[in-house]
Amino acid sequence: MNDINNNFYAVMANTEFSSRWLAKNVGWSFEREIYEDPLKWIKLKKKYHEVLNEMFPEIYPTIPGKITTILGGPGITTMSMLFGCEIKYSKEIEPWAMPIIPNKIRPLQLKMPNINDSFLYLAEQYDKIREVFGRKVKIMEPDLQGPLNIAFKLCGDKIFQYIGIKSKKHIGRHVMQVATDTYIEAYKWIRRLLKQKARKPFVISECTSYFISPRTFEEFNLFYDSKAAKELGPIFVHSCGETSNEKIKLFTKIHEFTGAELGFGTDLKYARTIFKNENANPLIYARIDPRRMLSETSQQIREDVNWILRTGQGGPLTISCVGVPYGTPRENIHALHDTCWTYNEQKKKS
Repeated sequence: MNDINNNFYAVMANTEFSSRWLAKNVGWSFEREIYEDPLKWIKLKKKYHEVLNEMFPEIYPTIPGKITTILGGPGITTMSMLFGCEIKYSKEIEPWAMPIIPNKIRPLQLKMPNINDSFLYLAEQYDKIREVFGRKVKIMEPDLQGPLNIAFKLCGDKIFQYIGIKSKKHIGRHVMQVATDTYIEAYKWIRRLLKQKARKPFVISECTSYFISPRTFEEFNLFYDSKAAKELGPIFVHSCGETSNEKIKLFTKIHEFTGAELGFGTDLKYARTIFKNENANPLIYARIDPRRMLSETSQQIREDVNWILRTGQGGPLTISCVGVPYGTPRENIHALHDTCWTYNEQKKKS
């Protein structure tokens, strides 16, 4: 995040589009034959940048000369596949995993899979990209989610019983331990493949923690996320939905915490105060609700963005809408970016 003239933090604006938006506007497909072919995936990424430049030239004035791709796809199912979950594919919906606990594996029998054998396809994809494109394509590591997200994929709703009911917590701890150990070793394996540093900043996804209490978060997520951070490096927390003040404070207790993504409606002023007290200006990645982007007026979107600008000021800030729905008015997307641009220009002059 740039600090312009040392007077303020430049606010970044970001939009990421839903799978249906990509299917309708870019011709994207999440079917297996596309999802598992890195060359077809890169071709779609090129078309994606061309479509953005055509539809929103003021926001995306140039087409990147170097394509960035993610090894094995976005990563939502990477860990689920590693454990042997069945993956469902669809043209307009990102792949999803079917739970294997307790139908196929008893929870206490869960163990770490053979990563070398199971990740052979990732090594083959890497070699294929390098053979065709050389260094003209940048290869990024996939989003491996996080221990509770992984446990949810493996167990479905039963994970909430395993970590919430006292008599079943020994099951929850076993599943979380195996998920965490596998998560750590999977990250290390991929970093070696990509020739990255053994320890470096990374994102841990906490989508599922939205459904648990702060007390359960402290007992499970905080413990296992910190274990991952000690092995892998400084940690940025991704969360979904409105985040309570209690959980915001717990985020800062995670080992080497560097910032968090917070859903629309979260008390950003409180987050900024707590983050600054615990760590020198961690990044806040503030979300705009994609449903509001679809249904509200452009004026309301501007008001949403300005509310974030007022309450989230005081440190590095990005304002983002992830999963922009198909049918979202173009003026609403412009409203997000234009409001941030206007804010930055005004601050530079003040």
